[in-house]
Order: sequence, then structure tokens, then C-alpha cells
Amino acid sequence: MRASTEGTDMVGRFSFKCRAHSGEVETTIILDKGDLGEIGDLIKRDGAPEFRMLPDLDNLEFKIESNNMYGWTMLFTVDAGSEFMRSFGRSGQLRYRLGKTTRQYGTTAGKDDAAAFFDACSKK
Repeated sequence: MRASTEGTDMVGRFSFKCRAHSGEVETTIILDKGDLGEIGDLIKRDGAPEFRMLPDLDNLEFKIESNNMYGWTMLFTVDAGSEFMRSFGRSGQLRYRLGKTTRQYGTTAGKDDAAAFFDACSKK
């Protein structure tokens, strides 16, 4: 997303990065205490957290990192042509399910910016 300042490209609890027309979007989500608790409970039970970007991306591979600025983050790559990205471009809303909990976050950018980002990342 285009940042209004040089400080960050975060647009709320998440950020997207891509090379123009690469077809891939690097996604970062800042994890909240609920996310961390659910992941911790699964690890204690020796289970793997089911992670899904809504509406259509199942069983995404992700990594969790500690970030000095944002705390714990989840990083993964999605297909810019997925229904998830088209939905984000239309609504400016990021929706995901981690385990049994569904979360939704809006962007501080406008829908026009979300749609422009989706278009810039899509393969042409």
C-alpha cells in the first residue's frame, strides 16, 4: 500500500508488499493476544494451527516472527489473483480464520487504494 508517510507501509494490523505484476503478495499480520493464545494452546497439544484466508485460501504455510516494532507477526505469501485478494480489493477488509476463530480487520487506506494495490500486484 502507498503510505502517507515514510514511516510504515502498515495499514492497520496487516501489511502487503509485492513487486509490480509479480502475481505474489507478501502478507504480514500483527498477531494479537487471542491469536497468540490459540497458537500456544495448539503447540501445547502438539497440533498445527489451521490457518485460512477468507474466502478461499486454505492451509497456507506461514511463519511467526518476533518484530521489535510490532511484536509477534505472521508472514505468508498469497496469490494476487486469488478470490481473497479480489475481495480485499473490493472491500478493503482482511478476513482470516486461525483455528476456530475468525477475525476481520479493515484498512486505514481507502477502497480505491486497496483496489489499486490489487491491480498493481496482479499478473498482466
